[in-house]
Amino acid sequence: MLRLRSQLMLLVIALVALAQAGLFAWFALTADGSDVRSLTLSTGLLAIGCVGLATLAAGFVYAAFLSRVWLRPLQSFATTARRVGMGDYEHELSSDQPEDFADLALAMNTMQQDIAKREQEVAFHAQFDRLTGLPNRFQAEQALDAVLKRLDGGDVPVSVMLVDLNSFGDIVASFGHEIGDALLAQAAERLRGIVDARHTLARLDGGEFLILLEDVSTAEAEELGEDIQRLLDAGLSVQDVNVSVDANVGISSFPEHGADSDTLILHAAVAKNDARETPRGIEIYEPGKEERYVRQLAILGDLRRAVREHELKLYLQPKVQLSDGMICGAEALVRWDHPTLGFLPPQDFIGIAERSGNIPMITQWALETAIRECRLWLEEGLDIPVSVNLTGEDLLDPKLPVFILETLRDHDLDPRYLTLEITENSLVRDFDYTTVVLQCLRDLGTRIAIDDFGTGHSSLAWLKNLPVDELKIDRSFVQELPDNRKDVAIVRATIELAHNLGLTVLAEGVETRPAMRWLASQGCEKAQGFFISRPMPAETFSQWVKHFSGDVTAYVSVIDAIAR
Repeated sequence: MLRLRSQLMLLVIALVALAQAGLFAWFALTADGSDVRSLTLSTGLLAIGCVGLATLAAGFVYAAFLSRVWLRPLQSFATTARRVGMGDYEHELSSDQPEDFADLALAMNTMQQDIAKREQEVAFHAQFDRLTGLPNRFQAEQALDAVLKRLDGGDVPVSVMLVDLNSFGDIVASFGHEIGDALLAQAAERLRGIVDARHTLARLDGGEFLILLEDVSTAEAEELGEDIQRLLDAGLSVQDVNVSVDANVGISSFPEHGADSDTLILHAAVAKNDARETPRGIEIYEPGKEERYVRQLAILGDLRRAVREHELKLYLQPKVQLSDGMICGAEALVRWDHPTLGFLPPQDFIGIAERSGNIPMITQWALETAIRECRLWLEEGLDIPVSVNLTGEDLLDPKLPVFILETLRDHDLDPRYLTLEITENSLVRDFDYTTVVLQCLRDLGTRIAIDDFGTGHSSLAWLKNLPVDELKIDRSFVQELPDNRKDVAIVRATIELAHNLGLTVLAEGVETRPAMRWLASQGCEKAQGFFISRPMPAETFSQWVKHFSGDVTAYVSVIDAIAR
């Protein structure tokens, strides 16, 4: 009896040691009640060799103890884990068991709450934009699909509007993503304030927003687009700096322009792209424009090849001095001899190149080619400067001044023979920075001219501070001279303003003898247009100049036109 009691005591001690070691796979937990010797050997204990009823009884007692203390909490843990895996985060794991399991239950519950929170965040961001909190593209398409399904067969109009912040990419490139994000967030707030709550406002990609307007006609949507443009043009305050933002707006309508969300959004995008090419910046979709969109994509894909394969051609349009009718300069114009699309004018590809970031290579090609041609003219005895157009993207390129300086040096050309033409709109992206760039270019010895003056967004305050030498009056004010009284008033005032600021004036688009005569009478120094000559290939320009200077009829024609 004593021996049996001793054996039982040894068994209990062994079991306690096993429990403390965290080893639970012994014979009481197996299906066949296997020998305890394997257990004792695995722990380094001496084999107890317990047999008999007392040993079995002790084993079952401890098995019951394990079941209550360890297995039930583990089973509860497994059940809760399965619920979490199925998305059930409501049932917390509780335990009145020892401290280790209480800690395990707490950890499980914390993990459960974290998973629930993260799944909610994932679900939110799957439908809403992280930065602005607005619905994203997926949610906008879902909302549009739902509206179209509900209105199927009805006559309630639905308008889809895309609003693109035109200068957003430039702002990010110049100031970084933090400023860009702040600008987007503020633009979203402005749009929230102007778009009725019953409509859907969503952010798509970059600086693009979608507005779903139910029971709103195309004309009403167009009015809203104009209001949005005015609102954004007033400027957004970012880090105490007022940033003016141009917006391009494209509009499509159900059922005229499509019956499903994909088609309506695509057609609004086509209209938005067309809006980029218009001064107004708002376009309503016109059927058939998809072909033009596909054409633009083809042009975009071929731009780099155009430079590499020498498909770009330089054309030149002469300028005359109105005081004596002599050739006083030439404007360099880029044409593209596309292998399949034919001869493309700059308006067909310059805008695409600028938006896609490909404009620097075209500008560099134009500068180098024009400077080389000008050097050749000098060698032929023709003292004629050349002018090259720069875009807003070019003015933001910090490498531009160095490239121009090196190119002038490479061709041994005095900088005074190069005029750089910029538009008013190219200044609005970053007026302070572009002013510094222009001053740098002027300090090199080049001349600066404002092209298409009178059609952009510049102000007299800007004009006063800009380092420019010449104003080029836009052709839209010149073509009806001297018959249009409004054009007469505008051009006369522009000439007087320019002279008071110490600038020379060139009139573009001169196509008639009366227009040239009137401009000369008003003190306009230079003229350019079809009346003098259309643009011509660079290789024929010098011969044309020599012919013009030696052609008595042509020369007399110009002199007669400018005679007062």
